[in-house]
Amino acid sequence: MKQVWVVAAAESGLKLLAFLQKKLAVKLSNRAVKKILEQGYCLINGRVERFAAKTVATDDEITLQPGWQESKKAGGHLNILFEDEY
Repeated sequence: MKQVWVVAAAESGLKLLAFLQKKLAVKLSNRAVKKILEQGYCLINGRVERFAAKTVATDDEITLQPGWQESKKAGGHLNILFEDEY
């Protein structure tokens, strides 16, 4: 499932790694998030971003493309307990 967030002013300046760990409902290790990024599942304002150290800015649109959950390289199998349109 595709997930989209817009960076709020209070979140501006966070590294992409920290932002994603804050927003994801599933807690992932730094290594797992970096693998998701390396595989090209993350977009910032429509462009693929592969670097965890990228700083996010106010009003940036961060998108995780469908398929990131199933990625074996992203840290193994994830058990999704609840999922809705948000």
